[in-house]
Amino acid sequence: MHWTMTDPYVDKILNANVYDVATKTPLTHAPSLSERLGCDVHLKREDLQPIFSFKCRGAYNKMSSLTEEERARGVVAASAGNHAQGVALAAQKLGVDATIVMPVTTPSIKVDAVKRRGANVVLQGDAFDQASEFASRLVVERGATYLHPFDDPDVIAGQGTVGLEVSRQLPSPADYVFIPCILLAIHSHHSYSHHPTLPTPLPGQKSTQTRPLRRSTRRTRRRPEKEIARSEATAAAAGTA
Repeated sequence: MHWTMTDPYVDKILNANVYDVATKTPLTHAPSLSERLGCDVHLKREDLQPIFSFKCRGAYNKMSSLTEEERARGVVAASAGNHAQGVALAAQKLGVDATIVMPVTTPSIKVDAVKRRGANVVLQGDAFDQASEFASRLVVERGATYLHPFDDPDVIAGQGTVGLEVSRQLPSPADYVFIPCILLAIHSHHSYSHHPTLPTPLPGQKSTQTRPLRRSTRRTRRRPEKEIARSEATAAAAGTA
C-alpha cells in the first residue's frame, strides 16, 4: 500500500491502539444492492463490534493513551448511546473508573448496557448539552479526564482505523464513499456505503479517514429524508424557513 497523504492524522490512525476491544470488521459485498444500483456496493460492518458501533475504537484509543496517574483519577463522559458504551467497554478492559452522564430521556436499554460493563451512570438533564455541562463539572471536581465523543485527536484517530481497514480490504480504491449522518443528533451511525462507509466527520473532526484510499475518492454525506423534513419544519416554526 502506497501512502501519499502527509496529514498528521494519518500517522495517528496508523499508530492507533484499538484492537484490544475492537475487531477488524468485514467489508461485505452486497450483490443484490450492487445489481439494483448498477455498481459495486460494499458495506463496512461496524454493527459487528462488541457494542454494535465503531465508537469503541476512539474511546479505547483515547483511554489507552492516558498516563497511569490520569487513569487513577478516572474518566468522565457524556453520551446518550454508543459513545457511552464505548467508554464503558474501554474502562472495563483497562480497569479505569468511568462515570457516564446520560440524559434522563435515554432509553433504559442503553443505560443498562452501560451499567453492565461496570461504568457508573448519572442521569442528568433532558438533552445531551445539559448532560455534557454536568459532566464538565464532574471533571473539575474530581480532576478526571473528559472523554469527548468526537472532538479529540485520539478519539478521531481511533475512529479513523475504520478507514484504514477499508483501504486495505478493498480490491481497488473506492470511487465514492457515502456517509449517512444525523446532524440534529450530532453523531454518526455505523456507515453503509456505495463502496465502503466511514464515520462521519463532526465539528472539530477532520475528514481524513478516507484520504489514504486515493485523492480521487469522493466523500458524500447524506441526511435521512425524515431528518431533513424535521429540520425544515423546525425552521418554519421559527420563522426562518
